[in-house]
Amino acid sequence: APWDSTVVVTVSKGPHTVKMPTVVGLQAADACLLLRNRQLDCASPLSGPQVTGIVTAADHNPGDDVLIGTAVKLIVA
Repeated sequence: APWDSTVVVTVSKGPHTVKMPTVVGLQAADACLLLRNRQLDCASPLSGPQVTGIVTAADHNPGDDVLIGTAVKLIVA
């Protein structure tokens, strides 16, 4: 760049993440709604309110930083 020219510097805050909520113990439909409210999604086949049962596990732990838009896998019993 020529001497005395203006330089613009952009600093990234890193990837956009959200904290994984606690979903174990919730009804599957409620867990999916909670995930969607956090800008996450339920991995297929847990994609609609027709899924019933209690979530017994998820592939991310509560409090984990998860990339926005991630499809979270839930195990339902």
